Amino acid sequence: MKGHRRLPGVDLARALAIFGMVAVNFDQILSVPQSTGLSATLLALPAGRASALFVVLAGIGLSLLARRDVGRGRRVAFRRGLFFLVLGYLFWVVWPGDILHYYGWYFIVGGMALSWGNRVLALGVAVVTLTALALLMVFDYGAGWDFTRLEYEGLLTWTGQTRNLLFNGFHPLFPWLAFLFYGMWLGRRLVADPARVERMIWPALIVAVATEWASHSIISNLGGLEKNEAAYLFVTDSMPPSLFYVLAAGALATFTLALCLRVANRWESTWVVRALSHTGQLAFSLYVLHVLVGAYPLIAIQPTRSMAPAFVLGWCGGFCLLSIVGSHFWRLRFSQGPAETVLRRFAHSAPQSVVTKT
Repeated sequence: MKGHRRLPGVDLARALAIFGMVAVNFDQILSVPQSTGLSATLLALPAGRASALFVVLAGIGLSLLARRDVGRGRRVAFRRGLFFLVLGYLFWVVWPGDILHYYGWYFIVGGMALSWGNRVLALGVAVVTLTALALLMVFDYGAGWDFTRLEYEGLLTWTGQTRNLLFNGFHPLFPWLAFLFYGMWLGRRLVADPARVERMIWPALIVAVATEWASHSIISNLGGLEKNEAAYLFVTDSMPPSLFYVLAAGALATFTLALCLRVANRWESTWVVRALSHTGQLAFSLYVLHVLVGAYPLIAIQPTRSMAPAFVLGWCGGFCLLSIVGSHFWRLRFSQGPAETVLRRFAHSAPQSVVTKT
């Protein structure tokens, strides 16, 4: 890989991740709870998968950042982590489902892991995943949660904050650090040979499908009492995040990335791929906008969790379409999004001008 040229396939995957996260968040905040039907199913499909893809891509970004200078990469990772920590905890006041403060911890831990070898990173994936499984078996996953209203009590206490961050929040360090370490491992292969990662498309899909099938089969064969007490260890949902979830979501993230690399390699010059790649480059800005512009106007008009899934799906589609068009035309003039510019000015010692055309 020469120079600092972006990989459009990675940006394309990031666009799909932000679309999935928008759908999940809109569904959780706006839709009537426990809705059924096609619209509800489509909104729920990216649950746990979009966030896993995001964190895998964050790991890839760390590896790309440090491919020439690990020391500089670590400094930038720490600065990004501090930035996301401060912004995320401030943003959490208005958005309880915030992922940015988790991102802050991911970057800090990831920065410390930049000097690890590939085998140590692989070991880190296994240790984090098994630790998450042990926590799930020992502690009460539902502690602090009111799942009906998706509210977490005691979050302002040290106990509640620690438990939420490490164990049972929306994106706790265990097991989400496994996705980060795996992304770092994958990013090194992407630097060495992008085609090698692209060839992972079918093996990754097979692992994802096989894990879903195994999960369904095991749960279906559990007895009544066992099903009530042990099914949570075999589900592929993100809450609670079992071993099967990590395998399924990680494999699907790999498949999505490999597919996006293949699509970008073949059709990079087309308007659609360019526009979607530009959308992925503005993912941070779009994350902020989907809350402030996408969700809160509706919340101000109508109480939360009271809207039909069909309407929410249409609203989500409209937001994503406007995001594609707006991001593309923004990038024709500017090199970065507004939020990305602020992040770069804070985290990089020598920020570049954001204006590319006049």
